[in-house]
Amino acid sequence: MSSRAKRLLEEKLLPGNAGKPLWLINPGRWGKVPGVIAPAEYWDELVRSCEGRARFWQISWTGDGAVQGCEYHVWTPRRGFWRRLLGYQSLYQELLSEAAGMVGIEDTLTLEARNTGLKTLILGPGGLDPLKNRNEINSFLASSIR
Repeated sequence: MSSRAKRLLEEKLLPGNAGKPLWLINPGRWGKVPGVIAPAEYWDELVRSCEGRARFWQISWTGDGAVQGCEYHVWTPRRGFWRRLLGYQSLYQELLSEAAGMVGIEDTLTLEARNTGLKTLILGPGGLDPLKNRNEINSFLASSIR
C-alpha cells in the first residue's frame, strides 16, 4: 500500500475502530436527482446496522451527500481526467486492496470493486432493490461482516 493510502487510513481511524474490517460504501446521489435508488436515511441505517463490526468509508463522486456514521468520506471528481490528475484513481485502487468489501449503487466505482474480486453488494438497477430486498441485504451484511 502506498504511503498516501496508509497515512490516510491511520490518520482517520476513529477510537474504537482499530482492528475492524474496512468496508467501502457508494450510495450515489439522493434527493431530487434522477436515478436515486434509496433515500439518505436508508444508507445511514445500513451503516448503523453494522456499527461495532466494521468501519465504513464513503467513496463517492463529488456532489454526493454524506452518509452518517462513516469514519471518513472520499469524494472523487466525476471526470476521469481530473481523477487521474489529482491522484484519486490510484488512491481508490489502493483503498480497494485494503477493504474487506463494498456496498454501493451500480456505477464505475462499485463495478471496479467487484471486478477486483472484492466482496461487493450492488444495489439498484443491475443489483438488489434496496427497498424491496432488505432481508437479502441484511443477510449478506450479517454473513460478510464479522
